[in-house]
Amino acid sequence: MKVSETIEKLNDALTQLIEAHGVLQERNEHLENKNQEKDKTISLLEDKLANLNGDTVLQTDKMDGMLNRIQTLLTPMSDENSVVQEKEKIETNIASDNIFDIKIPVKEIEDEKVDTKIDLGRMESLLNGINKK
Repeated sequence: MKVSETIEKLNDALTQLIEAHGVLQERNEHLENKNQEKDKTISLLEDKLANLNGDTVLQTDKMDGMLNRIQTLLTPMSDENSVVQEKEKIETNIASDNIFDIKIPVKEIEDEKVDTKIDLGRMESLLNGINKK
């Protein structure tokens, strides 16, 4: 093999390498562009999700406030007065160290608390029934 043939083969190989490098460079740029587009899409979706979550929290807070107002309207005043009276009885019994009498009103207050709890699911279904009319 002569020197000129070797140089010719090296020149051809170098040309092929340069062309392959150009093709790889174009593919790399194309993939980078796709990644940038996908990053923008992800960013937009994350912003929308944050907005939706914020709206959900606000709506939940509003619903809780409305349900609390409804609950206070539906709670009879006599129950609140009886709870205050029972609390006064407990304080009196504590002052007199009469532990047996303390246990009975505490049990009664606990029973009243169970009775006065409002089922939020039931309340929601009632409100939905009102909205349909």
